[in-house]
Amino acid sequence: MNFLEIVKKANIFSGLQGEIDSVLSVRGLQKTLVEFVKTAYIDIQNVSEFWSWRYKSVIIPWNSSSTLHIDSTVEKWTKLFYDGSNLKFIEYEDWIMDPPTTASVPQSFTIVPESNGIIINPVGSAMLVNARAYRAIDELSTNAQIPIIPTGYQMIIAYTAAIDMSALPGNHDIFQLTTGTYDVLLAQLKRRSLLPLKIKQRPFV
Repeated sequence: MNFLEIVKKANIFSGLQGEIDSVLSVRGLQKTLVEFVKTAYIDIQNVSEFWSWRYKSVIIPWNSSSTLHIDSTVEKWTKLFYDGSNLKFIEYEDWIMDPPTTASVPQSFTIVPESNGIIINPVGSAMLVNARAYRAIDELSTNAQIPIIPTGYQMIIAYTAAIDMSALPGNHDIFQLTTGTYDVLLAQLKRRSLLPLKIKQRPFV
């Protein structure tokens, strides 16, 4: 489901009158609903630090002239590795005091606190370093945008928004109609997508 489709479902669940053709041209209560959908999406991502779908693989190109790699879609880096071997993490202060020398392959890295950028030890030729990272919070903005929540569970965003709409005067019945389905979907999503304790990937920062 994309952003517009989710808003249309939330519009039905909330009992609002009128069709919604675009999230960018709504007014009144439907504009409020669109904002609730945006907020609901963020809130669901923040339910846990260990949603499996918030982890992703990243490829970092690195060569002799590289100085810093920044990825605005990453909140936390969890692992860097090259040719099957993990790179050693070095605290930024220690890196600055004693910078690594050029090596034939990537061996170590640090994270710049101010930018969350990656610095890898100097290498003599172009190489690709693999990384695992925890996604930054994703936000909905365009009609066709698809949430990162797994297909089949994206409807939970619409139910969450409808529950928020139920807090408005005269909408209490909406809460009773939607909260049960929300609870079921959230429980199912947790069972499917929360990483087991033994494999939780701990970030460096």
